Amino acid sequence: MLKFSKPETRVQKQCEPNVLPCRIHQDGPVDASPRYWAPKTAQDGQPEAYFRGRRLRGQEIDVPQGYRGVIVKEAGKERTSLQNTDVGNLEREEGEEEQEEVTVLNEVGSFDRVVVWSHETRLDEDDAFVKGLGEWIGFAEAINAPGDENTSELNEDHGLSVRWRQKQAWIKEASQGVCSWIGRRVLPPKGNDHLL
Repeated sequence: MLKFSKPETRVQKQCEPNVLPCRIHQDGPVDASPRYWAPKTAQDGQPEAYFRGRRLRGQEIDVPQGYRGVIVKEAGKERTSLQNTDVGNLEREEGEEEQEEVTVLNEVGSFDRVVVWSHETRLDEDDAFVKGLGEWIGFAEAINAPGDENTSELNEDHGLSVRWRQKQAWIKEASQGVCSWIGRRVLPPKGNDHLL
């Protein structure tokens, strides 16, 4: 389970995450200077950069209206009690207590758009990151959509038919997987926070 913690009074850093089509095998600090990363606007108005001699083309993806992009840093873990809650069809007995580990995430920055880079050409709609971001927004809207206990559809294309609270549990679990996947693509390894 995740718990988000907003900064108390500190001014947040405005960031512009860049998703590069490469894997960097480095988990320590890096002196990222403009010599190595200096995106420019190409003649067609799209972002363009060169990374290790390879031409990259960028596509700016705005965070949809009503949403906010945040950069988080893991602050530790907490144990919390899940007392008297329903999980699927199982109801807990009165007084029965289960501990669950919660990962605490501190908000360290925010962004209004993400730049997704590809080699030589612009991205298409089938790009895994672009599709994942769209699916994440769909999950968020489904989680927060009003519903009633008798709602029996989740996704007719997949033949799933569950009650509303099961729908919420399924979407929550799926969205945490998508969030984790997006986090691995966007966030640098621990210790490289200054690269954002």
